[in-house]
Amino acid sequence: LMDLAAGYNTNVLSANILAQRAALASLGTKHLWMKGMVEQARRNQDMIKKAVDRVEGAFLPVYPSSTNMFVIDIGGTGVEPAALQDEMLYGHHVFIRSGSYVSREYGDRFVRVSFTVPEEGIRRFVRAFPLAVEKLRKR
Repeated sequence: LMDLAAGYNTNVLSANILAQRAALASLGTKHLWMKGMVEQARRNQDMIKKAVDRVEGAFLPVYPSSTNMFVIDIGGTGVEPAALQDEMLYGHHVFIRSGSYVSREYGDRFVRVSFTVPEEGIRRFVRAFPLAVEKLRKR
């Protein structure tokens, strides 16, 4: 079944035909949800910034953002992005991405975190980020 479904994969992010149709349908109702989503994303950005500001050696190079995620520079923490990615996921159930996913040159300095997720996910990030960095700094 997966081999059959894979034939309908139309791009590298695996947004199949059904997902694309759903996206088109959501654009038709954008007036019903866009304002609330943008407001929530701004609140989420504020919560993330406050958490990052509490961690010595970490900062947001761009704030606020008009995209859907932040780059958090952790170069001054002494923590490797891949280790932080793993600690956040396996230790705190928070998914972030190591910078090496998108940049060979600077990927060893940052992680990426989305702020266009439900508020509870952001609250988990806010609780976990300082704890994870401190745990990894002690190694």
